[in-house]
Amino acid sequence: MSSLKDKLSRLTKSNEASKKPAVPEADELAGDSSVRVGAGVLAEAGASGAGSMVSTDTAGEAGQLGRSWDRLGAKAHHNERGHFVIRRIVYPFDYRHGTYCLGDLIGEAEPLAALGASASKTKGGRSGVSRRSSSVSADPAPAVCARHDRLLFLDTETTGLGVGAGNVPFMVGIGYYEPDGFVVEQMFIRNPAEEAAMLHHLREKLAERDLLVSYNGKCFDWPIIKNRYILNRQKDGAVDPVHYDFLYPSRSLWRNTLPSCRLSSVERERLGLSRIDDVPGSLAPALYFQYLAEGDAALVEGVFEHNEKDVLTLACLAVHFTRLLGGQIPLSRMEPEELYRLALWLDKLGRPGEAEETLRELLDRESDNAADYWLSAASFYKRQGRFGAAVSLWERYIERKRRARVVTPEPYIELAMYFEHREKDLDKALHYAELALERSLGRMAAVRKEGASAEEAATIRKRIDRLRLKRETAAQPARTAKAPATRKSRRTAVRTVEVWQQTLL
Repeated sequence: MSSLKDKLSRLTKSNEASKKPAVPEADELAGDSSVRVGAGVLAEAGASGAGSMVSTDTAGEAGQLGRSWDRLGAKAHHNERGHFVIRRIVYPFDYRHGTYCLGDLIGEAEPLAALGASASKTKGGRSGVSRRSSSVSADPAPAVCARHDRLLFLDTETTGLGVGAGNVPFMVGIGYYEPDGFVVEQMFIRNPAEEAAMLHHLREKLAERDLLVSYNGKCFDWPIIKNRYILNRQKDGAVDPVHYDFLYPSRSLWRNTLPSCRLSSVERERLGLSRIDDVPGSLAPALYFQYLAEGDAALVEGVFEHNEKDVLTLACLAVHFTRLLGGQIPLSRMEPEELYRLALWLDKLGRPGEAEETLRELLDRESDNAADYWLSAASFYKRQGRFGAAVSLWERYIERKRRARVVTPEPYIELAMYFEHREKDLDKALHYAELALERSLGRMAAVRKEGASAEEAATIRKRIDRLRLKRETAAQPARTAKAPATRKSRRTAVRTVEVWQQTLL
């Protein structure tokens, strides 16, 4: 009986030993082999909140990482919330990233405050000035003193594209100015349990530098980070900071000028940067999941470099915007489209004098390309109530395109409306309306398309019929005004005759 009990005891111990994970060696504890978490575990942590998870590999970690991390210049960082990996690089102020040096922003960042005080409009909407106008931020931040040492540049790399709870920022890159240089810090989590420590570190940096700068961060980066703060029970970090999102001014200025307003396109066309062997941001999630499966830090080396360049580009883009707002970039070097959109942007930021100067530069150009923006400038003046300047531009455009076969009827319609409603000159209004119909029919015949053109011609015909009727109605009271007097005199004469007849009788 005792022998049977001994056999059962030995069998139970062997089963428990097979289920228990092996204790890692010291080298493994310092490396990556014990932090291999699958994508499914990460998604589960994203949905339930990583704050409730406990790290299995960082307890007792001495801050040393494996050789693959050493090659990246990264090290383990510890705070009251746990461990995570951090990579810190200090750039001298004379480091040139494209057109600008990082130190060019020192003492020159104040114009950026206008970005936070700009007018609010819904994304994708029209500005009410022209079809070329673009949207701006949907939630303007209050105007503050924008010093370079208050700016915190931020860019994230995430496991997906959505902003839901399942999307985890596995890398958060930040940049900020210190007395000895520009610092780029990249925080990286090797498993979901390290997210709370990373978020705590970011919250400390936001407390030191309260002006957040990003590119599409208002719609993507910050909502994701805010969700992660809530899920990790760090609600103090979910307070919205003053946020300068450079995507909105980029769209306002270059929407029709650049192939796209992606950060890579903006830095190439406006900052003179061309990335070589860059890992696209779209590949970052796949590389991270591969790292989770294999534990080799070399797999995410390209992601670190991509994120680092994004942060540097944000700093140099801040220099570009400050110089645009400060009038330090010559207007003569800009294309007509950029000049026009810069004028709209400056007017939107409450700088009408600078907007007027920019428009004058555009209107002084006599090229056909510049003439195409005279109508847009006229619409700008019309919105401001400066009808004299608007009429001058409409007439100037008509004279310039007098011999052109295909011309938009827009200036003719605008002049017809102006003379009808403001000058009360129905003859001139009818004249320009008839010219507008002629131009509309000519354009429709040239392109041999109906649809919108036919609808436009029908609308102009209605305007012409209404103006003709209005002119006839305006002239009719002058003729009918004599009729009542004549009838009254006739009635009086008849009454007088009747009185005479009665008197004679």
